[in-house]
Amino acid sequence: MNPALEQELASEIESDFRRRLIAGCHSKCISPAYLQDGELNKGEAVCLDRCVYKFMHTNGLVQKVANEVGSRMMGSMGMEDANQPQQ
Repeated sequence: MNPALEQELASEIESDFRRRLIAGCHSKCISPAYLQDGELNKGEAVCLDRCVYKFMHTNGLVQKVANEVGSRMMGSMGMEDANQPQQ
């Protein structure tokens, strides 16, 4: 794959990840009162901390499983060396 295209795709994936994280945790943890006083209360801050942790942890687990499934699929197709650098 073209390195510039890979970088663009990685950037888009990262942006999407950030958008989903912000939207999900914001809607779950931040009350409308935040717009008026501009400060998070302790409950909101704790909720955000936990939400971000869970989001990141879950994303890591999903990536791990996806990589394992992808590796198994490549192996069953006889492509296990496809991702290995050529010597």
